[in-house]
Amino acid sequence: MTLKKGEGVWPPREWSKLKELPTDPKKLIPAITGAGTSSKPISDLTAQEWYDAYSMLGEPLEWPVLPQGLRPAVYKALALVAGVKAIPGVKDSAGRTGVGISCPKSPSAPSSSTRNPMNSSASGTSGLRRPAT
Repeated sequence: MTLKKGEGVWPPREWSKLKELPTDPKKLIPAITGAGTSSKPISDLTAQEWYDAYSMLGEPLEWPVLPQGLRPAVYKALALVAGVKAIPGVKDSAGRTGVGISCPKSPSAPSSSTRNPMNSSASGTSGLRRPAT
């Protein structure tokens, strides 16, 4: 796949680009929803942009290693998304227990469907975030 000018991959595959991401949750959200070009304050985000932020914030949590400060910033950013709930004691398809994170359905979709970061597939309304052991 060849990317066109102005297109990118989320999350970035290069460590140097991951390190450039803000570790302030209020700056991280517009950075990812605006493809790194937005300085829009989070108070100005639309319902769809908030849902997009929720969906995109789960992506880097699939990676076992992130630059210092980025993982906590992602979790704190998730906590800023309206409607996001933590659900303790959820098990993934491998039987591992962790904390589920759910979000209301997309404002533009008739039903709710979000990614399960444990297996990168659609799985209803919640994704599982495993605590570090």
